[in-house]
Amino acid sequence: LVGLGVGPEVAVGVRLGRGVEFVVAVLAVLKAGGVYVPLDERWPEARVASVLAETGVRVVVGDGVGDFVVGPEPVAGPVVVSGVNSGVNSGVDLGVNSGAGSGVVSGAGSDGDVVDGVVGGGNLGVVVGGEGLAYVMFTSGSSGVPKGVGVTRGDVVGLALDSGWVGGVVERVLLHSPF
Repeated sequence: LVGLGVGPEVAVGVRLGRGVEFVVAVLAVLKAGGVYVPLDERWPEARVASVLAETGVRVVVGDGVGDFVVGPEPVAGPVVVSGVNSGVNSGVDLGVNSGAGSGVVSGAGSDGDVVDGVVGGGNLGVVVGGEGLAYVMFTSGSSGVPKGVGVTRGDVVGLALDSGWVGGVVERVLLHSPF
């Protein structure tokens, strides 16, 4: 992600089902300093287009299934599509191909390194304070148009450290998100 320009305050769409890949993708976005933008696989194209436009997402992490078919066949493992709002891959359905200029990087190595060798698992040296955005969640759109609500990293830490999580039935929470 860093090799694709993801850094502090850069929005990254994540369109994955629930599972370990989702958790890894969100952590990768946050580690790079980026802002996680959930893209539900069930949303209509118009809503996806609206979210992409409002947030300025230029990189999307998907699973190679459905809208994230790269070329004629689905690929195994995560798919990173860059250039979403830059005109390179501006198709809303994100059904890009792997031809020249498509900005598609597919698959991660078994050791966790990006296939292109961009970044390993070490410290990236990215510093983002508590006031930096962690994610943007979209409302249901009661006014007819969903609106983005930014949540800071400090807010996420505050939720994790909230005394309501201590001493009750809930002792551990890995991920608290509707996606």
